[in-house]
Amino acid sequence: MALLALFVVLGAVGFWIVRLLLAYGAFGAPEHPQGDRPAAVAAARCASPDCPATVTLLGTSLLAHGAWRDALEQRLDACRGGPVTLRVIVKPGASSDWGRTQMDGLFDSDAIIVDFAVNDASLWRGVTLERSRENHLALIDAAEANGVAIFLATMNPAFALKAAVRPGRPVYHDLYRELADETGAGLIDDAPRWAARDDAWLRAAIPDDLHPTNAAMTEITLPSFARTLTPLICSS
Repeated sequence: MALLALFVVLGAVGFWIVRLLLAYGAFGAPEHPQGDRPAAVAAARCASPDCPATVTLLGTSLLAHGAWRDALEQRLDACRGGPVTLRVIVKPGASSDWGRTQMDGLFDSDAIIVDFAVNDASLWRGVTLERSRENHLALIDAAEANGVAIFLATMNPAFALKAAVRPGRPVYHDLYRELADETGAGLIDDAPRWAARDDAWLRAAIPDDLHPTNAAMTEITLPSFARTLTPLICSS
């Protein structure tokens, strides 16, 4: 009887583990083509360089630090010929649940770049694929209602334990591609650009197994963000 009870308990635990992994995309596979997508909103609120422009980064610790952000702001300043402010609304460890609470004043922007896939995919602190979709749709719908361009950004890989607790991360990246195809959101699809680098380069570029160095962000993230934002912020 005790052995039977043990099997029942183990079966129940296994059932819930499988359900959790399914909800977090652990057994899924990407289904949508990789590559950047433009946003439906294709211009800043004011095209004149006399109007100050604002770009907001909304997301996780991947966007929290580094001189690459100053370089991005300087590039946009130079191409616009007027002041561009890079506003950073990030929280280490945050999921899109937190991001959805940050909408007050968020849309006083000319463009918003969103990165929550890395933490949404975490079994430790994330949200299910279904919940992630709901949260991002709320952000996208609000941005479109306010006439603001919004871009979803896939980012760098993780390694070791930090990858193990995010078994469905490629599927969360694929969710960004799906949402960009379904809505007016743009997509900055940097994940393939990171994946194209060899393992030795990646290990040096991501020394803590999750957060890239400033040099790596300058090499990959800075040019892709600048390339995406330049037509929108700098057109006149």
